[in-house]
Amino acid sequence: MKCCISGEEVEIGHLIYRDLGYGSRVDKETLTFQILINDEELLARLADSYAGFSVDCKWDDQTLIEPDISELKDLGYPSLDKLLAEHRLLLATLMKDYLYFHVLDALTGHNPRSDWRFTINLIEQVVPGNGSFCLVGHGYMI
Repeated sequence: MKCCISGEEVEIGHLIYRDLGYGSRVDKETLTFQILINDEELLARLADSYAGFSVDCKWDDQTLIEPDISELKDLGYPSLDKLLAEHRLLLATLMKDYLYFHVLDALTGHNPRSDWRFTINLIEQVVPGNGSFCLVGHGYMI
C-alpha cells in the first residue's frame, strides 16, 4: 500500500478519517491524497466488513420494493474476491458511494491516535487498476 498527500509519500499509519462530518466543508486548507492498495491487501483488510455489508444489503432488499443497489442484487450478492476478479468497476463504485467507512476503517482504523497527522475528509474517486485500486480525495493536516 502506498499513500501520498499532495504528491509526497507518507505512512498510512499517519492517517485517520473524519467520521462526524465526513464530506462536509472544512475551514482548513485541504490537500489531495491518493492511496494505492493492491487487490490482495484490499481483500485481506476488507473481506469481513464487506461480507457483513453484503448480508445487510440482501436482508434489506428482501424487505424493500426496490433494491438499494440493483447491480449487487442482480449479481446475487457476490463475494469480495468475485467482485475483485469480475466486477471491478462495480466494486470501485461501492467503495466510493457505500463502503467508504468500511474501507477507511479497514485502512486506518487501527492507527494509534498519537500517530495521526492527516484526516481524510472525503473519497472523491476510486479508480480500479490492473491488480489495484487508487482512492483519491481530500483531507487536512492535524
